[in-house]
Amino acid sequence: SQDATVHFHQGNLGEKSLMVRMQVQPEKAPQSQTSNFTSNYASQNSNASSLAPTVVVTPSLPSSPFWDMEKETAWQARRPYYMPNLNSPGMRVEDTWIVSMDNYYLNGTKGFSVNQVTWDPEQAIREFDLGQLIECRLLNTQTHPYHAHINRMLIVEPGGCGYGRYEEGQYYDTIAADKDECMVRVKFFDFAGRLVIHCHRFG
Repeated sequence: SQDATVHFHQGNLGEKSLMVRMQVQPEKAPQSQTSNFTSNYASQNSNASSLAPTVVVTPSLPSSPFWDMEKETAWQARRPYYMPNLNSPGMRVEDTWIVSMDNYYLNGTKGFSVNQVTWDPEQAIREFDLGQLIECRLLNTQTHPYHAHINRMLIVEPGGCGYGRYEEGQYYDTIAADKDECMVRVKFFDFAGRLVIHCHRFG
């Protein structure tokens, strides 16, 4: 019932930290009180003008890229330092890793595994250096989604990894592609220690 603003979670409050502004419009607000974007949205949605009150949100549809209601332009979300564009020309990939979500039951052996290696609390499946940027080719995640703790993955697969959800250039901690493989990049920023990767399918 009241206007609201949402700010970026890091830094001081101000215009630079402002991300979303929600405005409550009275029923059938005069044209002078609505932006062109609001009017266009209402004209495309016949029920919009009959709602009381109408909440107008910027950014509004779709979620990415975001739509700036005042400037009527698209913009990309600001990210914290540990989520940069790992696909920019200045980023150098230092190592690669193929990760396969295997189903050993098909082979009559160990059951589910990652790269045909089962969980061992004493032995790491792979080691990387702090600050290292790696590129991973994720295989067979359609039925066994790949999930990584601590460090999110940036999809660099051209066109994304499917389902209209896994977008190229966006970060995820779990990927279940609709194709046999999905290329991602990961940079190990602050955490130096053991972390867990596993299938994110329960039950």
